[in-house]
Formats: sequence, structure tokens, C-alpha cells
Amino acid sequence: MYLERVAAAHRALGQNAQALQVYAQVMRIHASLRREDGDDAITDRNNMAVTYQMAGMPRNALELMEKNVAFDAKLGTHAPHPTLLLNRAHALDDVGRYHEALAAYRAGLELNARTDDRYAEVRYYLGLADVSRHLGDPAAAARYLEEAGTALGPTEPADTLVSIQLALARAQLALQLGHLDEARPLLARAAIARRSQTTAIEVQFAEWPCASNRLVRISAQIYNAEEQYARLASVLRRVLGRT
Repeated sequence: MYLERVAAAHRALGQNAQALQVYAQVMRIHASLRREDGDDAITDRNNMAVTYQMAGMPRNALELMEKNVAFDAKLGTHAPHPTLLLNRAHALDDVGRYHEALAAYRAGLELNARTDDRYAEVRYYLGLADVSRHLGDPAAAARYLEEAGTALGPTEPADTLVSIQLALARAQLALQLGHLDEARPLLARAAIARRSQTTAIEVQFAEWPCASNRLVRISAQIYNAEEQYARLASVLRRVLGRT
């Protein structure tokens, strides 16, 4: 759906208010078609909830996450999706319902073992560590971070998002324990890795169906390197039939 792409573009640009407006329109369309419990609606609702989290509105996010888990269970065609459970656990964590979040992270981690999703496993352990810190159990938090590191493995590049998240989680725990010397290099490493990331995103091209070779639809993206502009120009010339 075109509106979903518009909402995603707003979110990628940090325009959360605009993204939420478009997602609300998308959800109204699902409701008018009586398909609020379908797979597409669940996906769109999940994305809307994540946008609420990014906008600092965790209670709104949790409300949508709860609906999604309920609708997903209502389908009855598969086990609860680990991503939905993970996002719900994050939302519970964000609103301070730590004991419920702890149970949700554990349940999701157990379910995720059937899918062998390494990155989801790491994020579950990171969530468990975060909740443990909030509950005043740094020893448990340290154990969960050790499990996260083991699950991620030694070959994971330092500049991937999950590697940065793990470094920051370790730094947070070190700061809570007053271990400043341990926290500093972790924070520095995360900052260096984050700066090394590009903002490039693969672009998708498609001829407009009702005006072949005249109009080209390009999803909104960010380019930050000359070679990316060159690649964009090359593909556009090919699509338009020009040399």
C-alpha cells in the first residue's frame, strides 16, 4: 500500500507525528474493510506502535501491541510471532511494568528458540538485562548480557545496530555499578561504531503502471555518498530508456 510507504518514509526521517497521522489513516482503511485482524493490519499496527515508542509515547505503543498479540492469537494459524512478543515486552518495559516485562521477555525467548533467530535472541537477552537493572538485580543483568554476547558471537561487526546496543547495555550496567573506567571505553566504542554507519538505504525503482517510460516512482531515501547518486542516476537513465 502506498500510504504504508509514506508512513515509513516519515518515520525514517524522524517525522513521527506525520508518520502516526498516516498510520492512523491506514488503520481506518483496514477497519472500513473489516480486516483489522488480518496479517497486513497486524504488520501496520506493529509499525505504528514502534513509531509511538520512537515518539516517546510508550502507553500508546503498549495498547497497540496488546491488540496485535490478541489478534495474532485469534488467527490460530501459528504460534505467536516472536517479533510481536518482543515488541510487547519492550512496551511493558518502557511503561515501568517490569515484572510483566520480565515474564514477557522470558516467554518470547523460549518461543524464539524454535525459530533460531539469533538477533531476536540477543534482543530478548538485552531486554531481560534492562529489566533486571531496573529491578535492582545487576548480577542477573550481567548474566543476561553475557548470554547476549554469546548469542551474538565473536564475528559480529562492531558497527551493526545490535552490537552497538549490546555495548551501550554493558555501559549502562557499568555506570549503575559505579564502574566508570569500564563504561568509558564501551561508550566510546559505541559512538565510533555509530559514526561509521552510513545513512544509505537500498532504493526501489518501478515504472508507473499507467504511464510506462514516463514517470518513475522512487521511495524516499537518504543518500550521502557520490557513488550512490551515480547509481541512482544510472538506474533512472535505464528505466527511462536513455543513455
